[in-house]
Amino acid sequence: MPTNGESEWDHEQRALLVAYLRVERSTGEYGEWLPDATDDRADPTNYDDPLRYYHHGPFTNWARKAIEDVRDEYRKNNEGVNMNGLFWTVSTDPPQAE
Repeated sequence: MPTNGESEWDHEQRALLVAYLRVERSTGEYGEWLPDATDDRADPTNYDDPLRYYHHGPFTNWARKAIEDVRDEYRKNNEGVNMNGLFWTVSTDPPQAE
């Protein structure tokens, strides 16, 4: 027989979660606000509008480089391997001796 318990989340907590999800879905990969970033005025060649985007860099994400380098090496040493689902992690701790 089902019972009705108290809600795990109150109204304010649900509202905060909904707000967070809206912000997360509207934020692009570089932290840009997608409604602005997808606006035609944001085109980098649109020199007449202050909304346009400018690039800065290049910069190196060393964590991402470490992963991409090990993936390249693994692929090279295991030709034809199915890479689907394989992943590595990164940390600033040196690898443990095997």
